[in-house]
Amino acid sequence: MGLIRKLASASTLGGVKYTSKREAETKAAHAQARTATEEAKLAKAQRKASEPTLGKMIRDAAAKRDARKAAEPAQSATPALPDVAARLTTLTELRAQGLVTDEEFDTRRQVLLDEVTGP
Repeated sequence: MGLIRKLASASTLGGVKYTSKREAETKAAHAQARTATEEAKLAKAQRKASEPTLGKMIRDAAAKRDARKAAEPAQSATPALPDVAARLTTLTELRAQGLVTDEEFDTRRQVLLDEVTGP
């Protein structure tokens, strides 16, 4: 038997695997394409997993709104202190001038203090 015939019979029996250069390049290209496709699918899945869902976005927006509302009373209470202090000073001056009685002074002073500390 000739050499070519031996190689042909061995390759058909599975003993020798012969692939041409073109077949090897084609297989490599297909493997590369499969790898690129799998990497693209993985990247897409990772992006999708990292994207916030609508429910999470709504909860985050509600939490931000609640935080802003909670901060508002603290901000509005701070400027009231100088205003109350000025009003108390004015009330004291009015009492010193005799324009407000001691009873009126005590009543109005308590109202002003209640504004700051609460009832």
